[in-house]
Amino acid sequence: MRVDEIMRKDVPTLRASDPLSFAAKILKETGCGIVPVVAGDGSNRMVGTVTDREVCVGTYRHGLPASRIFVGSVMTHHVHACTPATMLEDAVLLMERAHIERLPVVDDMGQLLGIVSYDAGLAGNPREDRGGWRSWWRRLARLPRARTGRDSVAGHGGWSRDRLEHP
Repeated sequence: MRVDEIMRKDVPTLRASDPLSFAAKILKETGCGIVPVVAGDGSNRMVGTVTDREVCVGTYRHGLPASRIFVGSVMTHHVHACTPATMLEDAVLLMERAHIERLPVVDDMGQLLGIVSYDAGLAGNPREDRGGWRSWWRRLARLPRARTGRDSVAGHGGWSRDRLEHP
């Protein structure tokens, strides 16, 4: 299966010149957790992303209301992405390695076409009830479990409750 068969195509976008409050509104309304940032020249060329974490940390770091902070000052510039022709197995492997749950889909010119996510296409799928969506994706993609025995995306870089507690 190819990414273009399951990607979400109606993706809201931001520009670097938009206020961070606009990003927060989109994140809240869509529940997506990530909003692509496109070039301000109208080309729809992807230049970065903003996540809910960047909205929170950026607002705290700047010490200003989100309406007075620009998206460009907090967005991530280095973005993992794939093309519509990418095989789903390869996209899942990239998401696993990068510890992300959503992957923008761009064309050869870097124009945003959509987003693919771990939970794409699960609605009404009976396999969803057997082991959760991560195991369903692993079975689909035939990927091995993480060596730590935990899901690499959910593992937060190997943090555990034991490491956070004092001896």
